[in-house]
Amino acid sequence: MEYIGVDIEVGDRLYTARMDSSLKQIDVANLIGISRGSYSRIERGSRPITPKELLRISKALNVSILWILGENEDTELTKKEAFEIEEYKKYLIYKRKEQKSE
Repeated sequence: MEYIGVDIEVGDRLYTARMDSSLKQIDVANLIGISRGSYSRIERGSRPITPKELLRISKALNVSILWILGENEDTELTKKEAFEIEEYKKYLIYKRKEQKSE
């Protein structure tokens, strides 16, 4: 399997985008299909990522792959991608509230 090295600058961009999206590490981890610990290591720059994870992260955080990698400041996603992300965020908030009420 091919991996992409992640440095602290990439991790910092991921952290910033996650904070801007008001998501927790566990939320992003669930969106991309890895553990919270693995995602935490990605943000710290100590775990490489697969191209598939990179794509999922970009969608989850509503930023471009190029922006994550520091190649471009373009943060635009398609309207469909942005809509799907917002719907999933609403779902996560609903599930979090549902868990608290149990």
